[in-house]
Amino acid sequence: MSDQDQRVAILRLVDDLVAWLIDYVNPPFKSQYWNASQRPYEWCNKFMGFCAQLSGFLSTDEAWEHLVEPFTRFERDKGFAYISDFLQGLIERCLDPAQQVTPDFLVLWSRLMDWVLNHPYCNPRWDYDHFGRDVEGCADALILCIFGRCWIGAPFMALPAFTPHVERWVKALGHNKRMFRSLCAFLSTAGWPLVAGVALGWLAAIADQHKSHGKFWGYLDNGEQLALLLDRLLDEHSAWLSKDPSQLAAAVAMADILVEHGVRIGARVQQRLAKLARS
Repeated sequence: MSDQDQRVAILRLVDDLVAWLIDYVNPPFKSQYWNASQRPYEWCNKFMGFCAQLSGFLSTDEAWEHLVEPFTRFERDKGFAYISDFLQGLIERCLDPAQQVTPDFLVLWSRLMDWVLNHPYCNPRWDYDHFGRDVEGCADALILCIFGRCWIGAPFMALPAFTPHVERWVKALGHNKRMFRSLCAFLSTAGWPLVAGVALGWLAAIADQHKSHGKFWGYLDNGEQLALLLDRLLDEHSAWLSKDPSQLAAAVAMADILVEHGVRIGARVQQRLAKLARS
């Protein structure tokens, strides 16, 4: 991409492919939302993955203009399918857990997060089971999850750079019972270093918000997943907890909520915390 003529030619080719794809799935002559052609899933997934990889050779503005922005103009929630594939491509092809990320990558990630979180179709109540497969795919990908599983292992060298984005995601979506499961998946892998720190506060705030919502803790084993995080925190960071009364109190409050809603592992965590508090 260092040769300007090649760069122009490649971007022209990508523009043509993007225009063809949009005309195919969203033709200008259609009269109803449901009259469009079926989306060629495999081709779209591979093409958007290629676009994600190509973005690493472009400036943020070029990547947005040529690879992302055309798909954000779709009506309703239809653009989420393509942005989800693009985000997943960034995770699979551009993120190396052992490497830092470039400033341009973070700016592009922030713009993608702006679009997803500010979209009217991404504003779920806490008790929604889901909010559309492709919207859910975008929301998952923003905390490095694909199909509810964190795709980036630990240690994740770029975690400090991603933390402000994760915190923004938590404030917007962490209260939703489906998204909480993805948050736990992230915190148990790439985001684990945050649990003995800022993430314990995130979890405590969510737990307090749902202290009376049994359905929240039973959904997708949310209660069990939180209990497992607290149990691991006691295994690896009990000294940190014991030195900070406010953090210990937050952990105790979460364990009490889990026990109240019948989470079995929560009882073990509650007993361990009580023992730690007495020591």
